[in-house]
Amino acid sequence: MDDALTTLKNSPFTCPWCKEQISPRDENCSKCGYPLKGTEHDQERFRIQREIYLQAKYAKRRKVYGGIFVLFLLMGICFICGIVGFFARDNYSVTWLPKVIVFLSAAVVLLPVSLFSRKKPVLCFIIGAIVIIAGAIAL
Repeated sequence: MDDALTTLKNSPFTCPWCKEQISPRDENCSKCGYPLKGTEHDQERFRIQREIYLQAKYAKRRKVYGGIFVLFLLMGICFICGIVGFFARDNYSVTWLPKVIVFLSAAVVLLPVSLFSRKKPVLCFIIGAIVIIAGAIAL
């Protein structure tokens, strides 16, 4: 009988929220903080706070992905302008060359900036803005 009770006490339990293994003596889950021994009010408050946190997190993620889309869009526009500028050039003039170089260089810079922007979005958007402004000034 004592062996069965010891085995029951030492058997792994799981958190109802995150499914992490927990000890039966824990009051809160060590991974997510769910109040295991709290009242229903405490558990409901945890669920609501967690939902608010997740909604804010997803809203921020949507903003970042919107910014990434804008950087990719600008890169594509710069690339297309560079290609069109190259093929629409006047063979008797060399004024097309700086424009093509500026547009293609901006596209080359914006590609890695766009890919890196998930980790440091504000920095990447500032770099993207600087590249676009510098390109506009160069033209």
